Amino acid sequence: MGGSEDSSFYSGLAFYLVLFGIMIGAYVYSKFKENKKWERIRRAKDDIDLIRNAIHSYYLHYKRYPILNKDSDEQQDVKLFYVLHGRNTLFGKPFDESKSYLYLSRDPWVPELNPDMINFSGKFENSFPIDPWGNPYNIYITRNNNKVVELRIHKTHEMNGRLREERIIRVGNPIAIWSNGPDGINSYGEGDDIKSW
Repeated sequence: MGGSEDSSFYSGLAFYLVLFGIMIGAYVYSKFKENKKWERIRRAKDDIDLIRNAIHSYYLHYKRYPILNKDSDEQQDVKLFYVLHGRNTLFGKPFDESKSYLYLSRDPWVPELNPDMINFSGKFENSFPIDPWGNPYNIYITRNNNKVVELRIHKTHEMNGRLREERIIRVGNPIAIWSNGPDGINSYGEGDDIKSW
């Protein structure tokens, strides 16, 4: 064997080793990205379960749901979480009339809706829950006794601005919670949204 044949063999081997390394790296990277996606989906499902359990625990204690919006089943408001964790202050202190300077709001909805000031929210004690993609969770709670949540979708078409479409999705559950999912678009529980029902 000559020297040039050895060098071409080793350079060919090096080329294939580098190519093989790139292929392995691409495979590992794709699996890492896929795991990260599933990890976010799992976290969103866990958050949804925690929120639903907090609302259900509230219901078991007070025999009613924490309804802040009387006109719609949509209850997506930071005030809902102040009610669920029985706090109305910046520093997570219990509601106390004598320290009104700490209150985020002087509205009476927290002591009115959670007079025992019980913390139902656990993990979300001092924050409004945000899904793994940076969006707030969509929360609907039935306002009546039929145990069905109504998601009302209103769309106005741009042509002449007059055609208005309303679609109602009825969820056979008193609580409907969902994340807009990886695409960040609210599809009302459809598409890649992660939902509780």
